[in-house]
Amino acid sequence: MKLCYNGLTTKYATLLQDLNAAANAGFDSLELREDKLADYLVENSMQSLIDLLKEKNLTVCTINSIEITQQQAQGIKHDEIMDKLTWMCDMAQQLGADSLITAPLFNDNEWTKEQNKEFLVGLYHEMSDIAAKYDVRLCFEIIAHTTAMVPNLATALEIIEAIDRDNVGLCFDCFAFYGNESKLETIAKIQPDKLFMVHINDARVGIDKINLGEQDRRFPGEGEIDLKSVLSEIKKLGYDGAFSTELITPHVWEWDVQEAVTRAYETTKKVVSEVY
Repeated sequence: MKLCYNGLTTKYATLLQDLNAAANAGFDSLELREDKLADYLVENSMQSLIDLLKEKNLTVCTINSIEITQQQAQGIKHDEIMDKLTWMCDMAQQLGADSLITAPLFNDNEWTKEQNKEFLVGLYHEMSDIAAKYDVRLCFEIIAHTTAMVPNLATALEIIEAIDRDNVGLCFDCFAFYGNESKLETIAKIQPDKLFMVHINDARVGIDKINLGEQDRRFPGEGEIDLKSVLSEIKKLGYDGAFSTELITPHVWEWDVQEAVTRAYETTKKVVSEVY
């Protein structure tokens, strides 16, 4: 089991700032943002990053993210998505990361459940073929909105089963699980070998789920999600991988970087340690 830091929690920090703060806080691993990685490589080499990670005793668990919309994936930006995927797979391979985060977003075309399923199965087959060349897995992450292409955990599991590729599995996000009102008992239906990653976070107390937004994410244990029950169900699956702290919270983005990362580590360690 690893405690992992997701660079989106400190959106405006550089990769170098995230790396140093994560090492100082005590994290084992990093979930790199692809935009921060690209910015770093403008003036620095990949070898310098590999050396720095080794010096700081950090690994890279995954790179985040490929965001999927129906119109882009079907339209003129389809090739751009595949080019980005190929680049991220190459980066992951060089950094020793075993996976990428991919996230189907909103149902902009107002398709039926079956239309969305058919679309995503075909798209992920194409993406899976590319990722397999680099021995990289694709984490299928759902978002916290009922208007999403994939509105809940049960639907995600159906689609992942239909994709039926060894290198395509689930990224379980606690906030999304709460926000799209998935059922606790559905966690038991996850195939253990299909759970690739867990994003750990919490939700603002008293939030109206109809108006739930990413800004309502909170540090683990500082909201109203029953994380102990959620993690207990995940543990029953035999999951012993990375728990990555991911907030998308504008007021936290204004914090001192070290303060935010240390808070992420301390709250995540406390919550995970109650179960693991």
